[in-house]
Amino acid sequence: MSNYLDLDISMETINNEPQLIQNNEVIVQSLVCLLLTEPGEIEYVPDYGTVITELLSLNKNDKISLELIKMKLMIALNEYEPRAIIKDIQFDFEVDQRALIVKIYFSTVDLPEAVNELIVDLRRRLI
Repeated sequence: MSNYLDLDISMETINNEPQLIQNNEVIVQSLVCLLLTEPGEIEYVPDYGTVITELLSLNKNDKISLELIKMKLMIALNEYEPRAIIKDIQFDFEVDQRALIVKIYFSTVDLPEAVNELIVDLRRRLI
């Protein structure tokens, strides 16, 4: 089994020391960063990122657009996070809360039989 190690991007410290995360936490952090980055945001890697913010303005009944965005997410996640094997992506809309819950089910290349769930809660801010 591979041992992945990275800095926790929450930047929380204990005794002024940055915290480290490892293994699955590294992969989850990487997936979240990828999801929340829009294509073109990273200089010299124009395709890095996802179109997840487009979901906030979609009609939840527009099945064709939802499937298209799901397909784009799957492609981006599989391309830029090779340690994860994306099994499924589900969307839950909370219209009253102006929110979208994205659930990503994935396994890791080291442990393909174990399925992990990542839940990302996106809320549209009221101006």
